[in-house]
Amino acid sequence: MKAIQTWIPYRNPNEFILNKDEAYMIMLSSLLLKKHYGSVTLYTNDIQKEWFEKIGFEYEYDTKALEDDKGDVFSIPKLNIIKSISEPFVHYDLDTYVFEKPNLNRKSPYIFSHPDVEFASSRLEKFMESPEDVIRSYDFKLIYDTYLEFYLQNKNTLDKIDGFPDNEIKLSEIPNMNIIAVTDNLDIYKKTIDDVLAIYEILKPKFKEKRIHATFLEQFLINIYLKKNNVEYKKLVEDYSNGQIKVEDSPYLFSGIPVVIENENLDKWPLKFINSQYCTKCRQEHKFTKEFKTLNDLKNDFNYDFLSYYHLGGDKPYPLVHALTINHIINNFGEEYVTKIHNFWKELLQDKNYVSLGEELYEKITGNPIFTNSIKKSVI
Repeated sequence: MKAIQTWIPYRNPNEFILNKDEAYMIMLSSLLLKKHYGSVTLYTNDIQKEWFEKIGFEYEYDTKALEDDKGDVFSIPKLNIIKSISEPFVHYDLDTYVFEKPNLNRKSPYIFSHPDVEFASSRLEKFMESPEDVIRSYDFKLIYDTYLEFYLQNKNTLDKIDGFPDNEIKLSEIPNMNIIAVTDNLDIYKKTIDDVLAIYEILKPKFKEKRIHATFLEQFLINIYLKKNNVEYKKLVEDYSNGQIKVEDSPYLFSGIPVVIENENLDKWPLKFINSQYCTKCRQEHKFTKEFKTLNDLKNDFNYDFLSYYHLGGDKPYPLVHALTINHIINNFGEEYVTKIHNFWKELLQDKNYVSLGEELYEKITGNPIFTNSIKKSVI
């Protein structure tokens, strides 16, 4: 199966806006995919390709399909790429780490990471006793900002669209599409994209108002039209919602958010990784908590080895995540991949002393002075 990723900078398609921490993230994501699939293709444009090659990423590149993309809505490049593909594929977002190759041999022709806000809607239903509690909660804000705001503000227009499948709306079923695998019925998926892009054309100025509205376009609309257009997918999603499906047949790889970190700033202990991970051996999902009670505990077990999969999502800014990423690259693929990135940014910024917070934390935890040593060498 073809493994693919996309990169068009949001509203800056011809500018180099990648930061150093993102480069480490993309390096690990792409190296893991290359390990599992033999190669991974990055869909981008010629300008971004040139920068990525200078950094030293080991991608195959396709720059034709997105050469005119303006990056106005961040989910549009991914949709257009899928429309251009003629074979089964799996698309991984750049902030996705696949430590174990997932099983995509399932009943559903369309497979996604996990239900995006099922955990939030479930908590609202179970634990919020008053309307005020609901409105003040983090869970409501998440659902409202991601989906409800756009839907409610544009409901009159959506209701007038012929065949708009409002009967297929169920918030708990909306998939997080940091992974999209299409193993069969690609034509139906492409038709679904056409249905969604038609709505985009009608409401284009509205979609451009906020960056988050791209998520409504990709995840909310694709899901309801996919249920409308493919009876098999709709039944499997409903079976999942009703608890009547085996894990290995589900259209979701995971039933919950795969990784949640507590105390990630290391300002208090224990540090916890609360995990929902798919096991490729038994083809079941396991839920467990990885706990570090002290900094020494973390030093003795500083790796991603307890994970099969990690979608960074909102964890992208954490220096702890950057340090773990650097460590995994060095231990599994070699120091040269980290050195390439570090040296590139030293030259780009004309600052031989620049060491990121993630690099500092990596050195503190592992005792490997790879970045500060490079400063001393450059001075000598």
